[in-house]
Amino acid sequence: MSPDGGPADPRHHTQAPLAVFENQERARLLPLERERFDPPHWGKCKVHPDHHISFLKALYSVPTRYIGKTMWVRGDSTLVRIYVGGKTVKTQHRGVDPPLR
Repeated sequence: MSPDGGPADPRHHTQAPLAVFENQERARLLPLERERFDPPHWGKCKVHPDHHISFLKALYSVPTRYIGKTMWVRGDSTLVRIYVGGKTVKTQHRGVDPPLR
């Protein structure tokens, strides 16, 4: 069916889909971005009396008023974001994993 609701124009259906791709569409493709998707890690963390949460084997500090509360934490390869009630409380650079003993 054509966009105006009438019968489809048979001239547009003379090539196989692969041929249309090879002849018209392939040249218009853009290269993939060099940077790959960085999947985040999510977790719930409770704030300890020393103002810290433990997330992915590293410690992150939060303001005093959040001691004892549970927060959502999102970390990727470079940043850690700490949320309370859907609002960002703090953003920090991701800590490195501690050395193995």
